[in-house]
Amino acid sequence: MMPQDALSQWADSISRWHLPRWSELPQIELYVDQVVAFLETQLGGLLLVEEKFITAAMINNYVKQGLLPKPVKKKYGRPHIARLIIITLSKQTVSLADIQAAVDFALWNRQPMEVYDAFCARQEAALAAAGASLLTGEEERRQLLMHLSAAAISSSLAAKRLLSLWNAAKDK
Repeated sequence: MMPQDALSQWADSISRWHLPRWSELPQIELYVDQVVAFLETQLGGLLLVEEKFITAAMINNYVKQGLLPKPVKKKYGRPHIARLIIITLSKQTVSLADIQAAVDFALWNRQPMEVYDAFCARQEAALAAAGASLLTGEEERRQLLMHLSAAAISSSLAAKRLLSLWNAAKDK
């Protein structure tokens, strides 16, 4: 038996989740510890609290791997923070290499602000749908768990295929 109250509260919470848009991101540049604190505040109730989903070491590794631009004088601005939100949410189901390819694909001929705000809107819509689907009976949730798992796998496969085709086309 699943704790209904906790599930209902979380489902309600994600149904109304708001990701900060570009204009709502900090206007001043932040040091890495401030970025970690900001991301924990913005995403902490969404992601599993048992997991440390962002650390200064992770951010440094993202810079080393080329997923994130280098900070300017050890400070991170809106482009960094927006990309970190995308990375932090996406890495729940997608590899870091695929995240990099997807961001490159999304940014092709588009502005970072436009891409980031569109990501937020799509993510909020998906969270609202997921939250609504969780407010069902026990048997429906068992079926829903299988459906959500299958949908995650299918979406990941489709995204990988799209990225593969895009990479092949741009390499020509």
